Amino acid sequence: MTTKQHNLKQVALGITTYCSHRCPFCYETASLELKDRCHGDIATLKQIADQLHDAGVWSVELVGGDPSDHPELVQLVKYMSELKLEVGILSNTHKQWQGVAPYVSSLEWTVHGIPSYHDARTWRGTYRQVLERLQAFAHDKRPEQRIGITLNFTPAMVESLYETVRGLNDELPIDYIQIQRIGPYGGAAKSFQGLRLDEILTIFRQVQRVDQQLNIEIEVVDSFPMCLLPVELRKYTARCDWGYGTAYIDMYSNLSRCAVNQIPLGNILDPETPLKQLWEQHSSLIRFREKDYLSLKCRQCELLDKCGGGCPSSCGNCELSCDALIVGARY
Repeated sequence: MTTKQHNLKQVALGITTYCSHRCPFCYETASLELKDRCHGDIATLKQIADQLHDAGVWSVELVGGDPSDHPELVQLVKYMSELKLEVGILSNTHKQWQGVAPYVSSLEWTVHGIPSYHDARTWRGTYRQVLERLQAFAHDKRPEQRIGITLNFTPAMVESLYETVRGLNDELPIDYIQIQRIGPYGGAAKSFQGLRLDEILTIFRQVQRVDQQLNIEIEVVDSFPMCLLPVELRKYTARCDWGYGTAYIDMYSNLSRCAVNQIPLGNILDPETPLKQLWEQHSSLIRFREKDYLSLKCRQCELLDKCGGGCPSSCGNCELSCDALIVGARY
């Protein structure tokens, strides 16, 4: 069987399971005891960077845990920069922002809501502390460097997304906002029950309001079935790039289609399973891209190419279509 070639362009690389926060819906750290947490070996992480460079990947986002907890973060980011990789860091704290500032393309911060709500989910004073670090970065950064905000589809965002963004925008020059859904994995498997369709539509309408009134680049980065959205809201989402041009790799060099469910497809440092071969030929990826697991109605929909049938990981099963969890279900 011949398949369309899908070039891997971006990778989220998990470099640590340490984090000072205990976000209940975290995929990585919520269920880990402190004794079970670890940092990625710097030599292995550099080998992964070499493989990404050789495979033509151009962008790497360092994730965790909190990448800022990794003791050799600056060394790693500098090494990746020397390989001409664009490096972004998604962190809850940005404790090492000064060290990485010369080498990164972007710094991203996960915000849980308005300052008081954010601090209640992390620890007291963290909102202001991270804000001040990013303000300092914004003051000295190069024009091409960017500041991004990551928000999650949670009950707190149903009514406060616009207020959260407006408060941030008053104090920080935000270049873009990405909103992601919570899949039932890791800590979220028990602590997060999902949102009703009407709640999700409320969030989308606030996304529209941010776009129209605050003029900030904003996008829902996890795909959502477009057939469930009013026409005027469909432009704020698209087919998710996970599994097409974006992948997740953990600190042990295991490749996964998605950073949410993290089902290993193979190890990219194994000479028998090089990255490019895994990405183009793995049977699981081929099946995912062909969308055979979707219902006939979904596969025949004129919107399928644009939305991909929704995010199967957010539905809780990589073989389950979102259209099987239709109106009234919790996503």
